Amino acid sequence: MWYKYLCRVCRTAGTCPLGAGLAALVLAASVGAAGTWNVSNMTGFDDAMRNLSPGDTVIMQPGTYDFTTRHGYYITTSGVTIRGATGNRDDVTIWAGGINNPSGVYEPLQLAAPDITLRDLTISGAYHHAIHFQNGADRARVRNVKTLNIGEHHMKGVRFVDDGVIEYCLLEQTEVRQNGLSGRPDNYIGGIDLLGARGWSIRDNVARDVKAADAGYGDAGIFLWQDIEDCVVERNIVVGCNKGIAIGNPSYTGDFHADDTVVRNNFIVRGDDIGLELCYTRNVQAYHNTVYGDDGNYFRAVHIYDNSSVRTVDLDLANNLIRGKIFRNAGGTWTERGNIEGTTAATSWFVGPAAGDLHLTASAAAAVDGGVAGLGVGEDHDTGARDAAPDVGADEYLTPWPGDGNRDGTVDVLDLAGLANNFGLVQTAAWTHGDFNRDFAVDVLDLAVVANNFGHTDGGAAPAPAPGALAVLLAGAPLLARRRFPRRRRT
Repeated sequence: MWYKYLCRVCRTAGTCPLGAGLAALVLAASVGAAGTWNVSNMTGFDDAMRNLSPGDTVIMQPGTYDFTTRHGYYITTSGVTIRGATGNRDDVTIWAGGINNPSGVYEPLQLAAPDITLRDLTISGAYHHAIHFQNGADRARVRNVKTLNIGEHHMKGVRFVDDGVIEYCLLEQTEVRQNGLSGRPDNYIGGIDLLGARGWSIRDNVARDVKAADAGYGDAGIFLWQDIEDCVVERNIVVGCNKGIAIGNPSYTGDFHADDTVVRNNFIVRGDDIGLELCYTRNVQAYHNTVYGDDGNYFRAVHIYDNSSVRTVDLDLANNLIRGKIFRNAGGTWTERGNIEGTTAATSWFVGPAAGDLHLTASAAAAVDGGVAGLGVGEDHDTGARDAAPDVGADEYLTPWPGDGNRDGTVDVLDLAGLANNFGLVQTAAWTHGDFNRDFAVDVLDLAVVANNFGHTDGGAAPAPAPGALAVLLAGAPLLARRRFPRRRRT
């Protein structure tokens, strides 16, 4: 269980007061729970999947589940939850046979019923899609899932599926996707690919190095097209994919691809082609995104595209920090305001572009307070508050004291509780989740940050910490490399 994992970190053998409280909550929730399947191998998992009832939960114990010994699953039972037992997605792996193995599993999990949740696990080596949202999969939720080395799209959605959420997921490719294999087109690969999605939220995900064998081919890390309505794409990190975030598809010339959709607070690092693509859009807002090219002359860092039949209508491109060029290949109507474009932004403006860390440094003075107000984007990439004079790009350069996760000016038990609630999450890249050292993981190193700064208050003395918090700090802090993380303030 998750609370045992936390207590092992603290080396308190279950006596950690925070862990004990969490244990009580977990046990209380599990007593008498109906429709719960605890599985530890493929036989148990297969039995659970064959006998699901609406609302059932399948809890996968740590280990590797070799789907090649069975098959993929087409889930038609509503309200089902499939999750890893520990909350750490690296503890449970669904193995589908290999990205370049035509004899492997093509699609491990297909969702074809409403209200299905997948969380806290890894899907590796699918020949086609890791997760496929089929008709009827409304209100699907995918949280804290890692998809690794997937042969086509890591997550694929058909028209029309409504009100889904994809959050805190990592889509990563570490193997070359081969061409010339049977059963799939060459260079047909991407991250999240949704058609006709309505009311979806895609947030706090990382897509890394998802690309085709041939440079310049393959789809975007996040790709929404054909009748997209009322979607929000925010706080994602896309690094090294062929394209970054694409709203619309130039190769499809039907009606509008996206209506009333918002793209905001994303970090995008150039891969082989376009950073942010906006094609055939109507009433779309692209606000406070940071798009980075290693060369300030990066062609098509942002691409606005339409044709004589389907024009861009009322696109608002505002407060975006773009190291590269905007390619305006459209004849419709749009507004540009508060953006920084071209060679103005230097590499020194950003903390770690190669890793996708596009937080601002003290060198980015021209971006600080340089945006236009009134966009309604009250938070930045880390969910921290923007002030009345917003900065350009996804990062608002005003970070509180390390450890102050809730940004109330004090590092205290509330911040400790917030860290505990998210302990084990990876690739969140969010300060408010407890990622204080910005390594895209909430772990014992972040506990050290809280320990080193516990009691600090901006502008005054802090109240004495509660005994339970001190016990956790004293238990965990000695195990960690004691290092302090510098304050990051405007200069």
